[in-house]
Amino acid sequence: MPNPTAQVLRSRGGSLCFADFGPGDGYPVLFMHQSPGCRLSMRFPGQVAALGGRLISYDRPGCGRSTRRHGRSVADCVPDVEGVIDALGLADLAVVGYSGGAPHALAVAAGLAGRVSRVAIYGAIAPLDQLGLAEWSKEQGADMHDFVAAVIAGEEAVTPMLVKEDAEARAAAAPDDPVGAIILESTRKGAGGWIDDELAWAIPWGFDVRDVVAPTWIWSNPNDTVTPPNHAAWLARTIPNAFLRTSVNALGHAAVADPEAARAELYSWLIGNADVT
Repeated sequence: MPNPTAQVLRSRGGSLCFADFGPGDGYPVLFMHQSPGCRLSMRFPGQVAALGGRLISYDRPGCGRSTRRHGRSVADCVPDVEGVIDALGLADLAVVGYSGGAPHALAVAAGLAGRVSRVAIYGAIAPLDQLGLAEWSKEQGADMHDFVAAVIAGEEAVTPMLVKEDAEARAAAAPDDPVGAIILESTRKGAGGWIDDELAWAIPWGFDVRDVVAPTWIWSNPNDTVTPPNHAAWLARTIPNAFLRTSVNALGHAAVADPEAARAELYSWLIGNADVT
């Protein structure tokens, strides 16, 4: 019997691996993973199911078990997602993205507007070409500046940095630990997918966030120095039907006191069980 968390779809010269965590009668929510990450990165599908949802995710090209696709833009995820949801027979769904997955969630909401009911993003990244580097990076922690400079410099500059970081993370990861297993799965084919994810946010995304028409929850943590609050604020001003929520218990790059409660709030809204107040 096929593994529902490692299904394979042929796509544009390669393959995409996706996971359908079920249950079949739950409202579908597509999770767009962070960078580095993979289809298994959202580790709590049971909590989503208990709320009435059906969690779905996939490995972006080069991540997990999906074939790498050099030079991809953020918007290139749209036909990939369309292929996955068509294979699952889904008419509509909600989309959520974290960090490097947030621009991709917005791309899906813009490109498949008629099929996306709600979209939520946290650890949100704003488009660099729209803000300009000075505004984009002004609230980031100093430890991010060298990383951002390497990404902007291009693949030749950022590759050694991420390959080294990946090797260190993999060496420390235990396969029998849930978090370690995700680390090992995320870059099982190397760091290429992670590199491509980072390069993609630094160039034009290939769509306009103003084309996101679904209700959009942008969750911002004031303690986040990786993707700081000015990113979320710009997105909230620019996306037509966006709601900005700022909370020290917002999921993202900063530690939160009650992540289970935060997930319950977020996914309840995505599934349609609750309104944002």
